[in-house]
Amino acid sequence: MAAVLRLVPDRRGAGIHRGVAGSVPSCCQGFATPTGATRNREPFDRFGRLRLVAESYRLPPDREELVCIIEGSVAGGGEFVRRRVGRGEPAFVDMWERMGGQARYDRRRNWFAQHRTRFVEALG
Repeated sequence: MAAVLRLVPDRRGAGIHRGVAGSVPSCCQGFATPTGATRNREPFDRFGRLRLVAESYRLPPDREELVCIIEGSVAGGGEFVRRRVGRGEPAFVDMWERMGGQARYDRRRNWFAQHRTRFVEALG
């Protein structure tokens, strides 16, 4: 499951509109631990990929806001699934167990926190 994020340039060109949620799995999947991110694909430069996303959306030079948005998404990762598991929904319980439960989301949060500075630096 990729982190949830959709980059929408503000109509005034002032930055990223925070009120819109969607997904950019090709970018956000990289915020899983390196093992999790490469499970179904070749390794990639997650820091360079984030810069490419920012450039593609023509974000202004001060792009740390993008890292803050992703950080919030990573921090809340698993909440949706955890609620469904708490209700005992079989498909979610099965997925939770197969994917490593809460530990998976904890690893992702820790990994992102350890590499946050590199993401900011990559955005230049």
